Amino acid sequence: MWIHDLIGDNEALVAKAGIGSVKELAGKKVATPFGSTAHYSLLAALAAAGVEPSTVQTIDLQPQDALAAWKRGDIDAAYVWTPTLGELTKDGKVLVSSRELAKQGKPTADLGVVTNTFAAEHPEVVTAWIKAQDQAVAQARTAPDRAAKSIGAELGLPTEEAKRQLSERTSPRCARRPSSPDCAAA
Repeated sequence: MWIHDLIGDNEALVAKAGIGSVKELAGKKVATPFGSTAHYSLLAALAAAGVEPSTVQTIDLQPQDALAAWKRGDIDAAYVWTPTLGELTKDGKVLVSSRELAKQGKPTADLGVVTNTFAAEHPEVVTAWIKAQDQAVAQARTAPDRAAKSIGAELGLPTEEAKRQLSERTSPRCARRPSSPDCAAA
């Protein structure tokens, strides 16, 4: 398993003007992609605020569809990730981020996994992949401008936007030698 990143401020719950807290979402329409880390975080935020999920009309929308619904006025809030998150915050308020929920004991992460069978049959592939991942994290930490330029080019984002998004999450380094087949991020 590789932990690509611990989700932080790059995923958050944003509400329309006039909604000042998670408690105020009762009776409102909230969009999030079902089965995602954002969905999990929305449910964690509701629980932490003492809001029964059944009192919120949760709508299954991918981030870009949530943005369209937001612009039409079809929803009151959305729990999504960047870059859509940045668009919503232009006229909405962040009620809670995944970084804040992690501090409350509800962390989320983006993971890469491989089956034991595949790892046993192709250890050289797994080792090469882990080395590449660890090198990318090292570059993001030691040369963030260079990393942001590469990421921006790959994703079609301006370098400054890629750099901003990188700063919103935590990417752990390999805890052991990257060549070790049991290397796990810590």
